[in-house]
Amino acid sequence: MDERVADLIYMQNNVYIDQKLKHLALALNTIIINKISCAVVNEQQKKIAFCTAIRDRFTSISQTLPYNLLSLSENSFISIVDYGSSTDCFEKWLLANFKKSIESEKIIFFKVISDVDWSAPRAKNLAHRIAKADYYFNIDSDNFISHLDVSIIRHVSKRNIPCQQFLKNRDGTFGRIGLPSKTFFDIGGYDESMLPMGHQDGDLLQRAIQFHNGGFAKLSWNDAPRPIDRNISKLQAFSMPEENNWENINFVNMLHAHWRNKLMGIKIKDSFSTFEGYLNGKRVVIDGLNNIYSL
Repeated sequence: MDERVADLIYMQNNVYIDQKLKHLALALNTIIINKISCAVVNEQQKKIAFCTAIRDRFTSISQTLPYNLLSLSENSFISIVDYGSSTDCFEKWLLANFKKSIESEKIIFFKVISDVDWSAPRAKNLAHRIAKADYYFNIDSDNFISHLDVSIIRHVSKRNIPCQQFLKNRDGTFGRIGLPSKTFFDIGGYDESMLPMGHQDGDLLQRAIQFHNGGFAKLSWNDAPRPIDRNISKLQAFSMPEENNWENINFVNMLHAHWRNKLMGIKIKDSFSTFEGYLNGKRVVIDGLNNIYSL
């Protein structure tokens, strides 16, 4: 997309997008904006949380976290949940190397001590739930974010619509989904009744777009390094039986989401689990209503 095209992006009702978003348009493959108000955007910076859930992924996050921290802008931070790792390698490394970032709340870290089996929807929900922000953007532990990524996501957040930065199938980028925090809670986050992995990202994105009456921004890939560890089987990483192959699990979750939406709608009620753990070093319980209690 060249500058002339970027200057002539229309909304559905043929109103030009604010020129302040011109450089955002240049970085988008497409913008789909439907039934969105043309009101002037509040220039006050919204707080953005980059949310990551891990389980035994120390090798990945020890490479991405230092890079991602340097990419953050003012009023942005990284929210991390360690969802039942078998060792404390990540926790020890984090506390030894990023104490100042934790104290300044550039990193929000929750270590689950409840007895949990892996569940991508529950772990990802928790990484979002602990983040007090206006806009959420999910990144897997093997994903990087750049300064340009953060800048573009901030501009999308001002339009108060969902977005996705997806490069290609099965490259580890499909989960790079952003949405207003209010939308996240209004639709009930990721569906925790799904099988442990598969289609949780697509389901969340589809419900968020529907909630916003089609309002959505598709972000192009920019200058961040590509995700790492793509050669590691997800099933092996989470100790799942190989007979429960990705296609079967994904299909079951897609079928579940289809009928759930038809029978119950896109909003999931009473969806969050209760966990005990350490939030930035303090022992707490976070209940299903998202209340946090100190122990």
